[in-house]
Amino acid sequence: MLDGNWRSVVDRSLIPIGRSLHRSGVTADAVTVIGVIMAAGASLTIGFGYLRLGFALLVLTGVPDALDGPVAKASGTASPRGAFFDSVSDRLTDALLLGGVAWHIAGTRPGHMV
Repeated sequence: MLDGNWRSVVDRSLIPIGRSLHRSGVTADAVTVIGVIMAAGASLTIGFGYLRLGFALLVLTGVPDALDGPVAKASGTASPRGAFFDSVSDRLTDALLLGGVAWHIAGTRPGHMV
């Protein structure tokens, strides 16, 4: 989470990127789905034991998560439905990450998962 000062700086820097993506025909929902797909890939990578690569991929999932709002605002499609979809997608991403970590632990430390 960002405090008010940082949030406004970040939002202002993402607005031009959101406009460019909108002009390219990219929708906010598509950006959100791309983020979930990236999170699934990061979770699988972690599950297979490539922890550093998985962490790097996980950090990169923050990019589409940060851009879906500016794309929605640029296209005039920001709505409560979109905010709900983004929130649910964030929770799905959390679940995928925890699943990847659990898979890794279960595979490397048998008998330690309860």
